[in-house]
Amino acid sequence: MVGRNIVMALGIVCIILIGLIAYFTVTGISAQNSYNNLQDQKKQLETWLDGNETLLAQTQANNTNLNDQMDNLTSILSLKKSAVWYNGTLEIYRPPPNATMLDENAPYAGFVSVYASSLPTDQTVVELSFYSEALDIRHQEIVNVGSNGTAVFPVLPDPSMSIYFSDPNLVFNTSRTADVIITYYY
Repeated sequence: MVGRNIVMALGIVCIILIGLIAYFTVTGISAQNSYNNLQDQKKQLETWLDGNETLLAQTQANNTNLNDQMDNLTSILSLKKSAVWYNGTLEIYRPPPNATMLDENAPYAGFVSVYASSLPTDQTVVELSFYSEALDIRHQEIVNVGSNGTAVFPVLPDPSMSIYFSDPNLVFNTSRTADVIITYYY
């Protein structure tokens, strides 16, 4: 009878063990499936994050570009930008039709500063004239800067502009030189 009870007890233990093995096998498969699902979700989230990081970098670059454009336009609006159109020596003649002429175009409204330096007895005359076709405006201004001086002229955007240099004291068919710096402020 004791042997029968032991066999029965061992049978019950075997059934319990088989049940536990089956339970843990099913649980293990379920856990593996859950793990695999979590790994897939992790990969999807990493891909999504990488895409958003790229989008963020592009947006930040775009914002930087827009800020640079805004700073540039603010500087133009405040006349804080400049460009040297000419810096050198020019041959100066009598007034037109022999005057020395330089042509320029101003993309923005602003002003042009013309500095001329020559011998103390020279008389350099600077004339700026422009025509804005878009605005149908003509402007002409003449300034005698003497032997060492600066003339400042207003300009409108996109005019066809000419800057003339002459010396009314020169005799016909003679010339002299002057150091000239032309700076456009916009």
